[in-house]
Amino acid sequence: LRLDPHPDVVVRLSAGLGFRAPSFQELLIRFENTGAGYVVVGNPNLRPETSQNLTASVEWRPTSRLWVSGNVFYNHIDDLITFGETADATVFTYVNVASARTSGAELSIAFSPLRGLHAELAYTLHATRDEVLDRPLEARPSDRISAGLRYRSARLGLHAQLRASWVGKRPYYEDGGTYFARPYTLVDARLAKRIGSHVELFAGADNLLNAGELRYNPIAPRSFYLGVTARY
Repeated sequence: LRLDPHPDVVVRLSAGLGFRAPSFQELLIRFENTGAGYVVVGNPNLRPETSQNLTASVEWRPTSRLWVSGNVFYNHIDDLITFGETADATVFTYVNVASARTSGAELSIAFSPLRGLHAELAYTLHATRDEVLDRPLEARPSDRISAGLRYRSARLGLHAQLRASWVGKRPYYEDGGTYFARPYTLVDARLAKRIGSHVELFAGADNLLNAGELRYNPIAPRSFYLGVTARY
């Protein structure tokens, strides 16, 4: 359902049912990330998940350079497919959560102060619940902030982008207790320069702050790259 109470405002309301079968990756994958030091194995016994979803959102565009959006959501999921741990601290798999619910709100702002320059900022508040064990879902953060900055100049042949995300603490359950993994921040950057009509040089860095820890946040460490792309 879409409502337009004002030329600059759009309101959307939606309700739906969902079905998701396990992917090939979730069923059968065996992936070894030697850089981060962990292994992911599939679970062939996964069941499909089903869900009921409610969403309400408001978008406001007061000018061509500014866009603001807010939304709230609620989901009830049976047999939620999610990431799970094994007895080995370096091996992860996929599991079903018999009954779960998630709800939250998100505020997003996009702004283009100058031609070619685009900035984005978003905040998400997220509440989750395992309805069988009566506790928050494991490894799901309650807060997340993301930001992005892009600049593109066709005249100069430049394309630069910087992205950052802050992820709040996440609960983990082991040995009868609850452990909260520390918040972390990811920062990625990339710069590309077009040479002529067919060649582009690029360089970048992922995880500039070198976030991550082996047990609760096994992501690849800081890395740098450069390359060239040719199109004909």
